[in-house]
Amino acid sequence: MQDLTKHFRCSTNTIQVNIEHYQISRNNAKKRKCLLASKNDWTKKMAHVLYHLYWVELLSTTQITKKLGTTHPTILNWLHRFNIPVRKVGTKLKQTSD
Repeated sequence: MQDLTKHFRCSTNTIQVNIEHYQISRNNAKKRKCLLASKNDWTKKMAHVLYHLYWVELLSTTQITKKLGTTHPTILNWLHRFNIPVRKVGTKLKQTSD
């Protein structure tokens, strides 16, 4: 789990919540190889989810943090890490009732 927290620069709780939310297999979590293999699955899924929330649903980074249960710096880090272009300040966004 520490490898994931270092790689994504987020808390253990954030990793745990997203592993459960996206139903990423953690069979035999004691085996390092299983956890590292799921890291690649998690990365692909998270990149897709983040792109969809940010560019398709046009959610703000603040709205995404609430939806994914993480912090604003983590979302910005993931956008950068996954090479997702960042919108210009002032871009019209969808209004939500959150």
